[in-house]
Amino acid sequence: MKPEKEVFLVIFVSIFTSGGTDFNPFSDDVLHTINWVPAASFPDEDNLLNDEDSLLLTTNNKEKYRCIFPKPQSSGSRSQEELNHNGPSEEELLSPLYKQSSCSYRIESYWTYELCHGKYLRQYHEVKESGKKGHLQEYYLGYYKKEDNNQEPPVEDAQKPHKKRKVDNMELTYYQVNFTEGTKCDLTGEHRKARLHYVCQPDGKGEVYELKETSSCEYEVVVLTALLCSHPAYKTADQPVQGIRCEPLDGSPRRPKSLDLLELENTQGRYNRKQTQEVHPVIQRPQQETVQQPSWDPSKGSHGTDLKSSTDQQLLNDFLKGEYCIQGGLGWWKHEFCYGKHIIQFHEEGGSKTVITLGVWSEGRHLQWLGENPSKRPKPIKERKFISHFYGAGDYCDISGKPRHAEVRIKCKENADSSHAVSLYLVEPESCVYILVVESPILCALIDKADNNGIVKL
Repeated sequence: MKPEKEVFLVIFVSIFTSGGTDFNPFSDDVLHTINWVPAASFPDEDNLLNDEDSLLLTTNNKEKYRCIFPKPQSSGSRSQEELNHNGPSEEELLSPLYKQSSCSYRIESYWTYELCHGKYLRQYHEVKESGKKGHLQEYYLGYYKKEDNNQEPPVEDAQKPHKKRKVDNMELTYYQVNFTEGTKCDLTGEHRKARLHYVCQPDGKGEVYELKETSSCEYEVVVLTALLCSHPAYKTADQPVQGIRCEPLDGSPRRPKSLDLLELENTQGRYNRKQTQEVHPVIQRPQQETVQQPSWDPSKGSHGTDLKSSTDQQLLNDFLKGEYCIQGGLGWWKHEFCYGKHIIQFHEEGGSKTVITLGVWSEGRHLQWLGENPSKRPKPIKERKFISHFYGAGDYCDISGKPRHAEVRIKCKENADSSHAVSLYLVEPESCVYILVVESPILCALIDKADNNGIVKL
């Protein structure tokens, strides 16, 4: 925990008009503490008034202070230790990883990622169908090529600091390794590629800390390794706490009265907790799942149950008409489901929208699908927890050579925190074949009204 004085500093500085200092009290990268010094502690007061690193501050109680902020440390060039470094280069330090026969793995809910350092990055999933031999679905996200990663930086870049990124709330210098010429992407027409960011971690053995798709078929991977820690540019160092000195003016007390009162209340609060606080647990959901909550709560209307019931029915009617569409998804792609109309995935950026249709509703295609897959018909009402619908004739898939299609499972979700919470998540068990699950307490009545084909009529 940061010092309480630092918490006060944010309040203290934010309520005053300040000069043109570079100091940023809202930055978490550098820690500061306030030293309240006696009056007349600063020499050459006239120059201080014009110093961009000093501020005149006035509290709500009209107490006045002059504060001197520490000079910001320059980050515009590399440290002398880095410039004097004549040891192994990054590629040489990472060579033991490149030479080892074992690979690093990251297992997620559907895909498994295999990183063979200095060789390739692959994602794969074994598709198993009942009564059939399983087959492997795999994509290479890029291959290591020495010529892409062993180039000396231009002379003008030699003085520039190394790039940094946040890892577990710490700013760490990273070394980038490019993997290129992966499996061709049917969305972009280009080969997949990945940027690997190796960072110093004293216990790291080449583990994949994070992997994300930054744009279609382009990936960014954070890798932990102890091998870079011997290089001065990558080793982690404890960040010192920098002092801000403040002296009182015009007879003000050495410390603001409100600060003394705040610290007294905090001290008493540790030992005197008379009121019971309500605790709200934080529930983390799978990445694919998005919960939509209306901004109103119909159950709290003036007509009680009648209003709740009529609102629920109106919401269901709008859903069945395809007028109430549900959106979800995290990351690059978002998903939209409009009942009786379509399922799409889309990405919006810079005013443009990329849309891929995963399936379109047709009662005829749905009935044909049920005829070919009788197990997809609804179960008896007493056993029924969900109904399945078929959405076909989606956009053409280059990998399978067929149109995309999806099974939509509409599920009754009991005992939810809110009767109007809707969960939506999408999985792709094989290339361009999808299962979309929509679940909510409000859908329970809908499922009971479905006929033997799973169709609900208004």
